[in-house]
Amino acid sequence: MSQSIFDIEKDLQDIFEELEENGGELTPELEEKLELNGQEVTRKVKSYVGYIQKLQADQATIKAEQDRLKALSESKQKTIDNISHLVLYALDKFGNKDKKGKKYFDWGTGKVTTRKSTSIETNDNKLANISDILAVSFSNAIYTNEISQHDSIDEDALMDAITHTIYNDDASSIEVEIEDLDDVIINVTAPIKLTDLLKSDGYQMMANLGAVNKTNWKFKPSIDKKAMKVKLTDEGCTSNIAKIVTKENLSIK
Repeated sequence: MSQSIFDIEKDLQDIFEELEENGGELTPELEEKLELNGQEVTRKVKSYVGYIQKLQADQATIKAEQDRLKALSESKQKTIDNISHLVLYALDKFGNKDKKGKKYFDWGTGKVTTRKSTSIETNDNKLANISDILAVSFSNAIYTNEISQHDSIDEDALMDAITHTIYNDDASSIEVEIEDLDDVIINVTAPIKLTDLLKSDGYQMMANLGAVNKTNWKFKPSIDKKAMKVKLTDEGCTSNIAKIVTKENLSIK
């Protein structure tokens, strides 16, 4: 006995829902149930397409909700930060002191104090400019073919370009030394086939890169903050592109 159109639609909806509940993974049983044959194939395809459209609409709704929740979370975090600054100010000006000199407020059912934390704050403006100048230097060398005539970049010329290009409201921010470059990690990305990459080091790698892709690559700077923190705190070194930042954070019990 053949199924009615209503029964076919109901069965398909049940299968679709089972597929969703299974995380979208097709089991052999589900695949067999969803297999298309000559019977009512057009109607079934229409149902499949309709369900796809429903899921796409669901995804759009989910994306909008994710964006809303992200904006809401950012708003709440900003509110937390601003109120925390007010509480930190109150602790500093009016807080009671414990035996260790730490400021606090205690209202019986709760207590607020401060705790110190340290982190690395990088000068992203300097890093971006260093990366841009380095990219320009290699681009010029690749286009003029100078990269195949030398075995390194002129560090003095590079440093001169960097220090005369980086700027900020603070005049001292133009200070960058060659030692600072040791702490900058450059992630080079380019759409190059694996077979086009030759085995080489450093400068020779860039020569090969320029030969197979002259323009569609970029530099992305970063710093190993963990290593930098050890360098600045444990080893007593200095840096012009990163610094130790100590913050007062709330400790609510």
